[in-house]
Amino acid sequence: MKVEERSLVINIDNLPNCDTMDAKDLVNRDRSSIWTKHCYGEDLSIRVAGREGGYHSSPHIHDSEQLNFCADGEMWIYVENDGYHLRKGDLMRVPRNMVHWAWNRSDKPCVLYESHAPGNIGAPRVRDTAGPLFRANEPLPTGRYPMVSWLSTEYAEKVEKGNRPSVEGGLVAHFDEVKDSSHAIVSEGNGFRSRFVYGLDSSFLVATQDRGCRIRPHLHGCEQLMHLISGELWVFFPDEAYHLHKGDFMRVPRLTPHWSWNSGAKPCELFEAHAPLLDPSEAEHGKALLTGDEAAIPLKAARTFWSPRNLVERESELMRRSSTSA
Repeated sequence: MKVEERSLVINIDNLPNCDTMDAKDLVNRDRSSIWTKHCYGEDLSIRVAGREGGYHSSPHIHDSEQLNFCADGEMWIYVENDGYHLRKGDLMRVPRNMVHWAWNRSDKPCVLYESHAPGNIGAPRVRDTAGPLFRANEPLPTGRYPMVSWLSTEYAEKVEKGNRPSVEGGLVAHFDEVKDSSHAIVSEGNGFRSRFVYGLDSSFLVATQDRGCRIRPHLHGCEQLMHLISGELWVFFPDEAYHLHKGDFMRVPRLTPHWSWNSGAKPCELFEAHAPLLDPSEAEHGKALLTGDEAAIPLKAARTFWSPRNLVERESELMRRSSTSA
């Protein structure tokens, strides 16, 4: 089913199962073993993906950087000759154009949150089942997006036969290795905590925003895609307001002033992805997911700039307009 809806906000329940698989993916002919809900913007895409116990993908490559967060269960992700065992709370990066595949070696489902920069929607069947996070009057991007190239299963067979232990460090960070960061954009209440990781092209954070916490108006030189895992959250632009609920995906266009307020009765949880990456110096405990060879590569990061504080005075009117038009 092709996604016809076009909006800056799309709920996960309004998206079909995104067809990320290919006829050449010989390992997983049974599509019942996976589900994927996928959205995209100009510079990146994000997805929530479920993989049943025993799931095993074919080796593949794509010209986009991939960041993963294991939200539940466990998964082995192999990159070239190394295997990384992800458990709940772990984060990982797959660099561009590196052979990789995934294997759920347990008998329980796994849920992953993923981002790709640039957006991994080059195949028409993938783009048709992904949600375009654009205003109705906003033209969709026309550039060439990366797509998955499926490879021989020999890559996986050779590495898995060795049954080597999980690699530690470098591309992977376990839950207890990424400390909560007080991010530079925190305003009233200091109630925004995030686990922030980054690669060469993008960054990724999993965050909690406490009840009543308001993020100060700001903008940054990167596109931001987000997904509300739980709770509710108001996100404001100077002339727009969006009331997000559990399961919503949203896009904040590059250099758009925005801020947020948790008006709900409990904390909300969300994950965000950014391309290019947010400046790591703005996160107190940001962690790089880089190989030793990549550590010396200069980063092209986007800075955060403060917008006028008095923008928050528009909230009541923006919320009223939003409720009227809903």
